Amino acid sequence: MGRNLTRRSSVTLAVAGLLLLSLAAAGWFGSDRADAGTEDPVTADDASANGDAAEPGSDTSGDSPGTAPVRVTDLVEETTLTGSISSGDPVTISAGRDGTVTAVAGDADRLERGDVIYAVDAVDVVALYGDLPHYRPLALGDTGDDVHQLEANLLALEFDADGALDVDGAFDENTQAGLVAFQAEYGLPQSGELDPGTVHVMDGPALVSENAVSKGQRVQTGSLVLTVVVTDVVTVVSGGPDSGVITGRIEVETAVEHGSVVLEVEGDPVVAVISHTRFDRELSLDAVGDDVRALEEALTSLGFDAAGDLEVDDTYDDTTAEAVADWEGSLDLPEDGIVQVGQVVGVPPETTVSRVHVEVGDELTSRTVLFEEVRTTQTVVAEVPLDEQALVAVGDEVRVTLPDGTEVPGTVEEIAAIATRSTVPDEDDYVEMTVRTDLSSAAGWVDAPVDVDAVEVVSEGVMVVPSGALVALQEGGFAVEVVGRGLVGVSTGDFVDGLVEVAGDLAEGDAVVVAR
Repeated sequence: MGRNLTRRSSVTLAVAGLLLLSLAAAGWFGSDRADAGTEDPVTADDASANGDAAEPGSDTSGDSPGTAPVRVTDLVEETTLTGSISSGDPVTISAGRDGTVTAVAGDADRLERGDVIYAVDAVDVVALYGDLPHYRPLALGDTGDDVHQLEANLLALEFDADGALDVDGAFDENTQAGLVAFQAEYGLPQSGELDPGTVHVMDGPALVSENAVSKGQRVQTGSLVLTVVVTDVVTVVSGGPDSGVITGRIEVETAVEHGSVVLEVEGDPVVAVISHTRFDRELSLDAVGDDVRALEEALTSLGFDAAGDLEVDDTYDDTTAEAVADWEGSLDLPEDGIVQVGQVVGVPPETTVSRVHVEVGDELTSRTVLFEEVRTTQTVVAEVPLDEQALVAVGDEVRVTLPDGTEVPGTVEEIAAIATRSTVPDEDDYVEMTVRTDLSSAAGWVDAPVDVDAVEVVSEGVMVVPSGALVALQEGGFAVEVVGRGLVGVSTGDFVDGLVEVAGDLAEGDAVVVAR
């Protein structure tokens, strides 16, 4: 509130001045608002003492006045800013083979995991989720992150070989069986080997923003097929012991931090380390690697730093083992100073659980998919004129009106430090304001226009009356006409949207006469 006092004072004076002019034109000064036969003007003393006041409702303007109650409330001012729904950067999808286009997604279509993006010579190209392009054929015996990604997608699409598929990064007979089932579903050759030209990996659900080809058109390998905008990024978290019964699990909407217990297996916790690193080996003395560094960073963050001696590097030494033992003791685990496979799981930074894939009572298998985070890339970007920057600040709550009229709450996440010059003649330069809000109902809109209402509390918990209830006194100042009491002198504060802040011998609920 303090940052707007100067601006608000000038608004109050301006509005009060206009009010005096309008009241004078309408004959609503105190001398005319009183009984028509009263020759002496109404003074502040008269109003305060409720002396020979006019009968409530008397009027010489020709319109009958109404009444309104005195209220105690917050005075708020809304400013509507123009904005649009902004998504991530466009992503191009190119043809994986030469041939004739026999199917293709249309403009504004939403593509999700398992959807056919396009087909060449009747060979479907299917959308998968992940962050690693399938750059090579995959077959029995292959290992790697791309195998892990394929297995996670097969499991999510329920091609899980009768529950035997392990998401472990090793292409075995169960991976092959799941892939054959996938190929059969999409009419692909059931080779049990992944042809990278039959899948396309995206970060998550996407909208088609531009279609570059049509059915019947010839394409060559590498030629542009579609441009899409990814609306959500899906992160899959897997891990845990190789076997055991789940006795506890993390809940949806949990924000995961260092040390968060994401799973309990037969009573033993599986703990999060915030890192993109996978923990798929035992960590003990003399181990070296990025997983050791990530572990040491987590231990330090949690306060297990071997009395300050722990050095965050990539080497598992005696101080690392000491810190691990202290950490294990806090979890009621054996204090052996060794991190067993499945004891920790890497979780990307700023992850909030969106969907859980395991339940209490489930039997764990190697590299079980535990949960997913679905994070939208869509935000609302609004234009704030330079002379209205004081209206909003990072962290403020705003209201967003979507193209279909739906209203959703939002929070100001960022305000640009550098102004943008307006390209529209006679419009002010502006700064861009980013608003984070729930756009789940806006999945079909890219760059669609929205309104952003910034709500500013001008005065909190003040007594207000309609501005039309004010009576301008001849000697200066204002009064209101209280039903049953007559004129009561008041002092005025802020004017907002037809209401005025008043102070005087009034009580909440008093009925005051309002000019029409």
